[in-house]
Amino acid sequence: MTRVSHVLIAGDDMRLGTLTLSATLSAALLSGCSFIGGQPGTYKNPFAKQKSAQHGQYGADRHTQGQQGYGAQRCQISSPNQPIPRGCRPEQVTLSVGPAHGQLRGPQGGRAGYGGFPQEPNYGSPDYSQPEYTSGAYGSAVGQTAALAHHTSRSSKRKPKLRGALSLGLERSVSGDLIDYDRFSIDAVGAYNPQLYNEGTQVGSDATGDEVRTTYTANDLPGNLSNLIRPSVFANRPTEGAYFVDGEYEAISRPNVSFDDAWATPAGIKGGLEYMVGGRTTVFANAGYTHSEGNDGVSASVDATLYRVTQAGTYDYIPAVAAQPFIAGTPGTPEIPALVNPLTGELITPGVPATAGTNDTPAVAAVPEQYIRTDTISSASFVPNQEIAQFIYDFSDMRRIDLEAGARHYFKPIVKSEGYRTVTPFVGASAGASHHQKVDVKVTQRQRFYERGFDLNGAQATDTDSQQFYDITDPATTVTIFEDQWVPAGQVNVGAEWQVTPKTALAFETGVRVQGGRKYSNGERSDTDISIPVTLRGSFNF
Repeated sequence: MTRVSHVLIAGDDMRLGTLTLSATLSAALLSGCSFIGGQPGTYKNPFAKQKSAQHGQYGADRHTQGQQGYGAQRCQISSPNQPIPRGCRPEQVTLSVGPAHGQLRGPQGGRAGYGGFPQEPNYGSPDYSQPEYTSGAYGSAVGQTAALAHHTSRSSKRKPKLRGALSLGLERSVSGDLIDYDRFSIDAVGAYNPQLYNEGTQVGSDATGDEVRTTYTANDLPGNLSNLIRPSVFANRPTEGAYFVDGEYEAISRPNVSFDDAWATPAGIKGGLEYMVGGRTTVFANAGYTHSEGNDGVSASVDATLYRVTQAGTYDYIPAVAAQPFIAGTPGTPEIPALVNPLTGELITPGVPATAGTNDTPAVAAVPEQYIRTDTISSASFVPNQEIAQFIYDFSDMRRIDLEAGARHYFKPIVKSEGYRTVTPFVGASAGASHHQKVDVKVTQRQRFYERGFDLNGAQATDTDSQQFYDITDPATTVTIFEDQWVPAGQVNVGAEWQVTPKTALAFETGVRVQGGRKYSNGERSDTDISIPVTLRGSFNF
């Protein structure tokens, strides 16, 4: 500009040409400033329509003729920190407000390209509307006038409608009996006889003339001990365990078996599809498989009174009887008298009548010497209300196939974070059917050691008394409870979903699951099974 001023001073003949050059350079500089500012303009030379230079007006001309078509965009900035474009007055500056990096918001307020499921952040929020710019001076509040961004926008992506889901879960039954003995009976205790498991010791022998036997047994608690003792115990009956009648005990404990007793925590996997049908409502369909190992444990027991019976025995010697030769006499008349126990009066050998024969033919065979035992009970002690037998139920595995269809409703997000990571609560419900495989139970018995139990004298067995029972492995009984069958099922759930990425989400849900009763092998129907499921579900937008 210094050079131009020098030319002006040099002479009047060059003044008109010099002013024209100065005006042209000024317009070019203004146009260059507008391009550097990054705002494309439609600059029009104010001298294009001017027929002659306005002498004496240079420096006062504001170029008002081209400002209407050029200044509106030339004086627009995209950031409050950007300097005022050259040639613009502060009141002419406008601020363009729009999506970062040229990304348009969806027409429904949702962010285009971030998915259309209700759990997407700020879905339907007025915060995501058309870009805006200020209508006031530079630095004033923004958002007064809606306008499109000044630069080229990316095209909106289609909102997804369908996604896949895969879930893992556990469930716990809280109501319902697998075995209700009023409808289905397992006759594991019916033929139980405690007399088959008696224990005892013996001191002495018939040669010494006396003997002491101690017998441990179990039976019912008598009001009068003699009511249970066999009458023949005072006669010649040395057989062990011949003191009480068979098959007697105090009580049977056999509570119903719940679903939770048989299968503690079934685990399952499900997969399916979810489709958005409304602003916040989806429908889904799933197929799954659930499995649980069968439990085993004491499901029935027998209580009885433990007895310790001490029996003293005395042996009386009976000498041998030699063979008798023929004795003349009337046939039918006893020639050898009957042999009778002198203590009890019990007949040992009947009388032998005379028979026809020669003198050297024996009429009666020889009878060897004998020891005849007589028993008396010297003492009898008992400990009532003792568990003497346990019946173990070992259930087969539970295997189930599930088919379901349902719907979910998503609420507004309860947690919002930067970008797409939002947490959205929901409720859901479904109905379907479940197919169960055959269920068997194997029943085995554990028997109490009578002597060890009696020595505890009614005290509760501790860990050190772990060998109070022994296993009766044969025979084992296997009973079929259910055959293969389908049953109806349904559930309601509540949960929350976390948007991990624009296309993936994780959800945690729980609720109540109800499954119809199954038909027993005898035709009766079991209880309804009510359980609490806990599920972790992952989903992916297609």
